[in-house]
Amino acid sequence: MTSVKVSSAIKAQFRETARNIISNDRAARKLGMSQNTIGLIQSCLLKAYKGGYQAAILGHDENSISEEQLTWEMIPPKGRNFLEQLTMFYGRLYHPYMATPPDVDTNEVFLISSVIINGKIRWVIERHTHNADVRSFSNGAVFPLIKLGLFSLEDDALDLFKLTNLGVEICKEYWRRSDANDPTLPKSNIRH
Repeated sequence: MTSVKVSSAIKAQFRETARNIISNDRAARKLGMSQNTIGLIQSCLLKAYKGGYQAAILGHDENSISEEQLTWEMIPPKGRNFLEQLTMFYGRLYHPYMATPPDVDTNEVFLISSVIINGKIRWVIERHTHNADVRSFSNGAVFPLIKLGLFSLEDDALDLFKLTNLGVEICKEYWRRSDANDPTLPKSNIRH
């Protein structure tokens, strides 16, 4: 029997389910409520087993697994948090009195650059005035986004990265879902 490569979409779904179970367990423990962590894990394992069993019976097309589209859920949690802060202009929360958020020139607003702070690589947001933001972000939050193709080098700069069209599309889709209060969006922080 040959092993089948699990798609990153399914891995992301399992990861988010695990994060939700842990978050619910911590919240229940904190509030002194009853905890059913073992029952939740059991139901998730049964659901995964049934899904795998059905896929084995029905067969699966390996081409459909390799041609998957990157989604918000596939981005690591630290990277999602960074993108939320970077692209908050797309969301209605930033513009609460407007029916729709204004269009933003992504080439000017969404630029980042790396700096060394205390011997560690950090990332800062470069504004349209080319003044760096005072906040910095960890390399662990930003570098996976570069590997996923959400940021690319700016043409005329050596250390300036810009949000790619794919990154803009994913962030706009995230903010559309967030503004609609989509309950399927992953939590931005495991402690919330």
